[in-house]
Amino acid sequence: MLPIADRSSPWRHVAKTCLLLIATFLLISCEKDASRADFVFLNGAEPESLDPAVITGQLEGRLVLALFEGLTSRNPTAQVIPGVAERWEISPDGKHYLFHLRPDARWSNGDPVTAQDFVESWKRTLLPETAGEYAYQLYSIENAEAFNSGKLTDFNQVGIHALDERSLEVQLSHPTPFFLDLCAFPTLMPVHMKTVRQYGDDWIKPGRIVSNGAYTLDQWRINQRVRLRANPFYWDRSNVGTACIDALPTDNANTAFNLYSSGAAD
Repeated sequence: MLPIADRSSPWRHVAKTCLLLIATFLLISCEKDASRADFVFLNGAEPESLDPAVITGQLEGRLVLALFEGLTSRNPTAQVIPGVAERWEISPDGKHYLFHLRPDARWSNGDPVTAQDFVESWKRTLLPETAGEYAYQLYSIENAEAFNSGKLTDFNQVGIHALDERSLEVQLSHPTPFFLDLCAFPTLMPVHMKTVRQYGDDWIKPGRIVSNGAYTLDQWRINQRVRLRANPFYWDRSNVGTACIDALPTDNANTAFNLYSSGAAD
């Protein structure tokens, strides 16, 4: 029997180190063979999904925040600022919100982002069959919890209504001072329902996914990289300073350090 097969042998640790170095070399080689993005960062493990309704991890959240935008957004100091909604009104009792969407908010295929997009996307998030772990983020909305649990089947009784293409009315069951914060959370971001219906679970793949955030999904190469490119239809595109971003998947500290020290990652 070869020494490497002995778990107590020091050769096992040498072999493990060699394998890590080989894996790092392959990752670096792949990056050098392709054009380097303007910014490259290490994003942890491979993303499980890019669907706002089902993601729960931070690494997926970072990508979704680049691809999609909710009614509100956040500035660099984490303060809530207008996103797809350019303004809103809140009733004195804190339970009624009226959001006014930007006329220039667009999906990455050029379609306008409408109030009905939010209604259908939030309905999808709340549907029991979607099985979104973070659906409870919508529970402050009237009857949202009952619909998500299956106790209520008529979505028209849930406090989410499109008054017209650019006006979204939201009725809460109780005052929620942080509701505007929730509107910037990935779970409450809209998705392009026509694309979802057309491709099913495969709608998040490159060449199919339609997003409304600052970036679009250009590539998703398993165990190599996720490449994002600036969205030419994004309403605030003049303030998007980085044209191309790569997220590299690695959950090994040694590999991550080697990618950084070699210059393959920033």
